[in-house]
Amino acid sequence: MRLPRRIWTNLSLVNPPLVNAYAQTAMLSVKKNGKNSFVYFSNEMTIKAKKRLYLEQEVRLALANDDFHMVYQPKIDVKTQRITGAEALIRWHHPKNGIIPPNEFIPVAEQSDLILKLDSYILDKVINQISRWQKEGLEVPVISVNIPSREFQRGDLVASVQDTLRKYQVVGNRLEIEITERLLMDHCEDNIKILNRLKDLDIHISVDDFGTGYSSLSYLVQFPCDVLKIDKSFIDQLPQSKDNCKIVEAIIMLAHKLGKSVVAEGVETEVQYQYLSALGCDQIQGYYFYKPLNKNDFAIKLDKVQFKSFTNVSQIKAC
Repeated sequence: MRLPRRIWTNLSLVNPPLVNAYAQTAMLSVKKNGKNSFVYFSNEMTIKAKKRLYLEQEVRLALANDDFHMVYQPKIDVKTQRITGAEALIRWHHPKNGIIPPNEFIPVAEQSDLILKLDSYILDKVINQISRWQKEGLEVPVISVNIPSREFQRGDLVASVQDTLRKYQVVGNRLEIEITERLLMDHCEDNIKILNRLKDLDIHISVDDFGTGYSSLSYLVQFPCDVLKIDKSFIDQLPQSKDNCKIVEAIIMLAHKLGKSVVAEGVETEVQYQYLSALGCDQIQGYYFYKPLNKNDFAIKLDKVQFKSFTNVSQIKAC
């Protein structure tokens, strides 16, 4: 059957390479959304693809030029109100575009091999800084670093960490590896082996975003982790949300029964702090105490830890 002339004319004007490029863009969108789905190509996809490509190129350039820097958000011991740790967070001030937040450039890095290079960069930066602080005579607390899933699945993670510690002459117990609960449940048996090898280096292990995944209690017992970090989504509505209260209380009780300590992230109010104190939470991280600090400001806090006066936490009752 012959095609109508109008349709034939339209098809004859199509640019095959361009159509293929559009199809590739749409396919990437489908892969991002998951299996068993479809999308229609739109110009918005092209805009997003161009932005992603631009960011990918700029991240490569920033890595080569050492344009990233680290900030450190302190973790506070609930009982002593002293800084007992910090989470290292990467930041990027682009020379033309200004501050680009991590939630924009890290997903781009995760879609390419850049995440492995970025993670190695972060490890090197953090461990080097720990060494510098120690040489300045500071008592450096445990500094935690997030490890993405692709890095964890790579075979040389443990060797990379060990080599970097040796390079800067830093002992393993100054470093904490944070991995998400969802990551732990992928390739469980393999992950346990990797975690045990990291523990052999005396490195601390923390389960990040705890409560948002689907952990098996049997596996949780086997994982050689030291800390459970309660996700911010549960902290935001404390103590107003009765359901969140019950979940947080259960996590703290479970962790302590298993011999693990608990960090609550995203604490922003005194009421939240007091409530978590009453539940026996071990450490607090959030804007109520400190926003992320640059390396110099963090070093000052190690010398002179500031204290806050609080009301009697024993008056706060669990719901």
